[in-house]
Amino acid sequence: MSDHIDLEVQMVHRKRGIAILSDGQEVPVTNWLDADGECNQEDATACVCGPCFDGKWYSVDLTQYEGVTIQ
Repeated sequence: MSDHIDLEVQMVHRKRGIAILSDGQEVPVTNWLDADGECNQEDATACVCGPCFDGKWYSVDLTQYEGVTIQ
């Protein structure tokens, strides 16, 4: 039996440049991307983040996430 847990990106915090995984880990966003390639975080439609504790990297389609405003 394996102790392997498949983690998922739960949130992306653009200002802090991090992704939060399903186990609470915070991993850095290393690349912000749009249809033309590298861009800034405000214009990004996708990002790459990692590595997590297990050395894995994640690609994120930011069009699948809704923005959240905390007041």
